[in-house]
Amino acid sequence: MRAVTTEDLDLERAARGDAEAFARVVGAHRAQVFRCARALTGQDADAWDVAQETFLAAWRALPRFRRDCRFRTWLLRIAASRAANARRARRPAGPLPEYAAAPLAPGPEAEERRRRLQDAVGTLPRRQREVVALRVFGGLGSAETGAALGIAPAAVRVHLHHALRRLRRLLEPARARGEMDG
Repeated sequence: MRAVTTEDLDLERAARGDAEAFARVVGAHRAQVFRCARALTGQDADAWDVAQETFLAAWRALPRFRRDCRFRTWLLRIAASRAANARRARRPAGPLPEYAAAPLAPGPEAEERRRRLQDAVGTLPRRQREVVALRVFGGLGSAETGAALGIAPAAVRVHLHHALRRLRRLLEPARARGEMDG
């Protein structure tokens, strides 16, 4: 049996309507939900909308949360679903706009690397994009990602393998030209 955490207590209080407890939970997961949403939508504005919709949906559904998975997994499953809805709503989807690419570190070189990476992630098939978002940007393990997407952990690893192979192929020409270095 695992120990009861502060988050567990906050979740119990939030399920009974305690907005302050839920605000603490949101604070603990805000950045991760945003990173996942940005990876799936490709745009900061859409990602903020998805994050807000995710937390609103979680607040409403929290009394029905069965705790058969970790809260983070459940929350990122909601985020992935909301992000998929946002992407469908703004089709046709082309390359990610440059303004969506926040710099990894200060400087124009980092902004260009981030833009190229986000453009490349945006070209992945939906399931690969979801796996990359949850595993890489969301920080979930294979089992958690599988639970969030309703697929087996082995399928997560296969999708991640194919996604990373495709990203390497897409980004290798830029790396060979020295555009993705350092």
